[in-house]
Amino acid sequence: MRAAWWRDAPRGSAVRQLIVGFTVLTVLLVVAGVVRWAMIGHLTASARVLTETIYPAGAANTRALQALTDAETGIRGYQLTADARFLDAYHRGSAEFAPALDDALSHTDDPTLRRLLETERVLGERWLTEFAAPIAAGPGGPAAVSTAWDAVGKQWSDRFRAAHREAEVWLTNKQAQVVRSISRLVPLAEATTIVLTLVSVGFVLVMAVRVVRGVGMPLSHLTRTLRRLAAAEHGARVRVSGPAELREAGLSLNTLAEESDRLRRLQQQQLETRALARAIGGAIGDALETDVILQEVVDRLGTAMHADRVWIRLGGRAPRAAQWHRPGLEPMLLDRAAPGTDLSRQVGVTDEARGVLTVELDPRRATTDDDRQLLDLVVEDLNRALHHAALHAQQRAVVAELQALDRHKDEFVSTISHELRTPLTSIQGYLEAIQDDMTAIPPAQQRMLGVVDRNARRLLNLVDDLLTLSQVEAASSELEKRPVRIASVVDLATTSLAPAATAANLSFTVDNRARDAHVAGDPELLERALLHLLSNAIKFTPGPGHVTIRCAVPSGRPDHVEITISDTGMGIPREDQANLFRRFYRAANASEQAIQGSGLGLAITRSIVEGHGGDITLVSELDQGTHVTISLPVALTPALI
Repeated sequence: MRAAWWRDAPRGSAVRQLIVGFTVLTVLLVVAGVVRWAMIGHLTASARVLTETIYPAGAANTRALQALTDAETGIRGYQLTADARFLDAYHRGSAEFAPALDDALSHTDDPTLRRLLETERVLGERWLTEFAAPIAAGPGGPAAVSTAWDAVGKQWSDRFRAAHREAEVWLTNKQAQVVRSISRLVPLAEATTIVLTLVSVGFVLVMAVRVVRGVGMPLSHLTRTLRRLAAAEHGARVRVSGPAELREAGLSLNTLAEESDRLRRLQQQQLETRALARAIGGAIGDALETDVILQEVVDRLGTAMHADRVWIRLGGRAPRAAQWHRPGLEPMLLDRAAPGTDLSRQVGVTDEARGVLTVELDPRRATTDDDRQLLDLVVEDLNRALHHAALHAQQRAVVAELQALDRHKDEFVSTISHELRTPLTSIQGYLEAIQDDMTAIPPAQQRMLGVVDRNARRLLNLVDDLLTLSQVEAASSELEKRPVRIASVVDLATTSLAPAATAANLSFTVDNRARDAHVAGDPELLERALLHLLSNAIKFTPGPGHVTIRCAVPSGRPDHVEITISDTGMGIPREDQANLFRRFYRAANASEQAIQGSGLGLAITRSIVEGHGGDITLVSELDQGTHVTISLPVALTPALI
């Protein structure tokens, strides 16, 4: 059934015309191909006879003649001169004679030619064996020449040459026959090809004219219409004409264009709806207050939908409501029941903020799909906005609680520190008074008083650190800053701790290059930060070791001054380095070796440095030492100290 589908096409249709035309053209091309293939096959066979039989057999036969001629020349020279060197030509010719004839025989199956070549072989071999071989075996020279014997040799040689000429004549005649056949066939093949080609071209021209008239012009008009439609000329339509297929295609294209117009209008309406929804979503996306969000939604939705009224009611422990109405209408009571309409949607994502959004249209206006789609899109954005607003409210509450806790913590630390400082100062004073005269105190009690004194000083230093940290963090943006020569601060800190380094069997190097660098800050706090870092370097470097403090302006940052404190000490484990600046945090190796410390030094130092607008970095390798760098912005005002 499928093979005969074209038979159902109307008479004169483009399908039938093209099928008939292409069938005839195909037959002509097939006939031309068969004829040309047959002629080319005959030419190929003739050429194969020349290249595979006549030329190779003739060349081999010529080599056989040349071989026998060389043998005759060698025998004749040996007869005349008795010089054995002439026998080289004889032996070479006699060795090449038989292979040359074997080669000639291998290239032909023709019985006549094979008979002639076999005759040459027999005659040549008789000359070689019956005439030449005895002479070659003798002494040679003129004495060995015999006229009668030479006559016998000449007889065999002449008979061989006659047979050779007969074979050459046969090959020449055969070659001429093949060449004549080729010469006759080539013009015939060319003429046949030209005739069939002209017939095919003529038929194609006739068929082309019919196609152009019956199909080309209507198809061209159809193409132009398609281009106009593609160029957004939506009003373009096809003039229906031509064969049945083209008329049907034109009607289908016109129908498709009408449907495309309808879909385009629908898509445009959907795009406008989505644009309105995005505009409303964008308006409420940045709002974080629920009342603002609700009022923005009803205002924009009422205007966009040309509604009579739009209102939202949210329940929960804190009910919320918002409404909009077109000019000329009175505000409504929001506790009234919502009318039965499909423009009412549930909103809210939690039970505490769940309610209803209702749109009321003019009763004379029908609800459309665009209205419902716009309402659905707006509800999605409204739910997200309400969720964000709820999260924002929770975050504000949490932040307020955290801020209150932080204030209470600071107040607690400050209060406890002050309360501890007073009795510790009193204890320290009485201890100093007792230590001024301990002649009446036994040595054991003196040692005990020394322990009490050391621990009282540790507690007092801890209280001072807590007070300093609390004050710096509470007033980091309100520090009393003045121009300070940073080199002077470095000198004061190193002078204070140089004896401690010497006592710990450490070498102490000061590289204070930034003599003219000034910073804006509190010199006492800056000195305290350096003292913490230097004391750490001395405390965590076992002797003999080395501590270096370097103060310079880096080449890549001329607006900053850097203070680097390096040691050759025990280093810090890599896993502890991220937490070193936390309060009361101590590295594992420091705790294991029971090295005293509160874990507040680096926290205080960072707070002081950041309070001065700088930053602090730490690089350390276990058992290789530690490098701490403070970077502070340079002040342009000359320092007072």
